[in-house]
Order: sequence, then C-alpha cells, then structure tokens
Amino acid sequence: MLQEEGFDATLAGTRLLGRDMARISDSKTFLILKEILDDETKERSQYQLISDMMREAGMSDTRFDGILDQLTKLREGFVEVGEKP
Repeated sequence: MLQEEGFDATLAGTRLLGRDMARISDSKTFLILKEILDDETKERSQYQLISDMMREAGMSDTRFDGILDQLTKLREGFVEVGEKP
C-alpha cells in the first residue's frame, strides 16, 4: 500500500485507518460513515467537514487540498473493505 501511495506514509496510513474503521463498524455505522465520506469527497461537495476541521484547528486555506486528499484516502480505505450487509 505504501508503494501504491507513492511512498507517502500519511496517505497510506490514512487509507489503512479507513480500512480499520470499516472493519470495526457495525452495518448501521458503516452506512452512515460511508454516506458522510461520499458526500464530503464528491466533486461538487460543499466540503463542510473540511471547512469545520480547518476552522477548529486554526488552519489556513492552503491546507485544503491536503486535507481533501487525506479524506479521499480515508474513504478509499473504508470502501476497500467492502459493503456491509
């Protein structure tokens, strides 16, 4: 996975976290989290989660792309585990 992510340990670790989150989620939680991650990473999203994260952490707007990349990798790892029944 590290190689797949261009040896970026942050992105690989975020993707692994997504997998772990999916594995420990029950079916209802899985669906709720998947909906949030899908909504927050789609192309025409309002990116409310990212905006809230940046505001709470006092980050500048220059961090937006990096946070979106991490959230996208979190979602990718989350759905790699597969849909819960």
